[in-house]
Amino acid sequence: MLGEHRAIRAVLYLILLTTPIAVTMAMLAIVHGASLTDLMPAGPDDVFYWRQAAVFARAGFNGGYMTAAEELSALPFARFFAWGLATPLVYGAAATIAWPYYGVPLVNLALLTGSLAVLITIVRPRIPQTLMLIVVFGAFPSTLIHAPTSMQELFQHALAVMAATAFVYLIRRRQDTPWPARAAIAILIMAMSITKVTWAILWIPYFVLLSRKVLVRTVAAALFASMSLAILAAVIHRLTAAPYPFAAASSDGLTGTFEAVLGGIRENLGLFNSGHPLEVFTRLLVIAGAAVALVSVFRRWRAGLDERNTALLVAAGTVSVTLVAGIVLYQIKYFRDFRLITSPLLMALTLLIVMLPLRWGIAMVGVQAIALIWAIPYYAENSALHVSSRVDRQVAKWTPLLSEAFPYDPARPSPWCNTALVSPYYIFDNVGVSIALDNGIGLSLLTLERGIAFPVKSAYLLLDEALYAHIGYQLRVEAVFDIPGGKLYRNLDSGCF
Repeated sequence: MLGEHRAIRAVLYLILLTTPIAVTMAMLAIVHGASLTDLMPAGPDDVFYWRQAAVFARAGFNGGYMTAAEELSALPFARFFAWGLATPLVYGAAATIAWPYYGVPLVNLALLTGSLAVLITIVRPRIPQTLMLIVVFGAFPSTLIHAPTSMQELFQHALAVMAATAFVYLIRRRQDTPWPARAAIAILIMAMSITKVTWAILWIPYFVLLSRKVLVRTVAAALFASMSLAILAAVIHRLTAAPYPFAAASSDGLTGTFEAVLGGIRENLGLFNSGHPLEVFTRLLVIAGAAVALVSVFRRWRAGLDERNTALLVAAGTVSVTLVAGIVLYQIKYFRDFRLITSPLLMALTLLIVMLPLRWGIAMVGVQAIALIWAIPYYAENSALHVSSRVDRQVAKWTPLLSEAFPYDPARPSPWCNTALVSPYYIFDNVGVSIALDNGIGLSLLTLERGIAFPVKSAYLLLDEALYAHIGYQLRVEAVFDIPGGKLYRNLDSGCF
């Protein structure tokens, strides 16, 4: 009997491990008649994530710049976009082995599978818990939607699973947690905070759980230590990341930043109940879930910070603070807050399924399944872009032409000589040309909303006809050849020719 029980567990663990990649491949085959190897970067973030890794694999820290409006990070060696160093280095390390156009989805699925292996090894979930986790990781809307993309969301989901594993371990052991485990969890939280500063909220439960007694002074000390480490992570991120064009805090000067933040909060609150139904549902789910968790803790207040109450507080605090941070510091439209919230939400679901009674897990899985009403149609529409033969044909056509006209050359006098200034048209719409550039060539998104200093510094410009008609009088360029919807230009003001 015991042997049969272990065998069932082993089979379920294997199913859990393979669920993300199996569901991804099955959905691609059913919806599009495609496979994982058919995937292509197909949007602005996709292009930047894929190209950053390609640049790092070809040139290390000596490639072109990845920026918006030619604005650089504070540290000159960090030539990557607004996500800082961590994510490009993770993908770039894989790209040094091989970097096909489906490289980011492949690495993402490998990372998520690896995190589930860690969860199984450390937590050893019971059979009912494993069954619910299989459902969650097979039907979590964000995983479903982002698995075919070249975005970092599944990397963040993998970090969320690692964090859930860490806090199951901490909640069970608390101050008895051995020092090697404490150090490993601290390194994990700092690494997560550097990839996304909002993960720094995890420092608070980390320090509280390691305290011998939960007193006012220990909570105050935990808050102070957490704030200090959050600031450190934010500083590291800010020094190594180019300015993000859609962050409220991107404005110049303290007064400008404060006004931008207040304006962003007003705009975000006005948009809170608008957007795609999946976005609205997720926001309301976070609020309702946090409220239910807090009510449950209040009703069981005599139990103190037992395992159940602690898990509820960690989960509710993480998702609610992340939602607030998105409203204060971000733009919540266009699925941006959805991408910010869903990884902490996945962490909370994983933690609570393991730590709470079975009925809680069933209820959470059931409520989360409602989101599939909107997630599946959105998946069909969005994933179609990533299996588009049009992008594939463009890349195949333009790669040899662009590599010959604008090859990466480490001997050039400036990183700008290995950078292309690109119209939004070639990042948001006609992406094949940006993907086809030689590996090692950086991209700078020409965003007029942020303003850009003339003369521009990038060696080459990929400009569509409309944008060239708008700014061409400020440029000193010569056309190299036509590209779809515009031209490739050589920038005579760059000092590279």
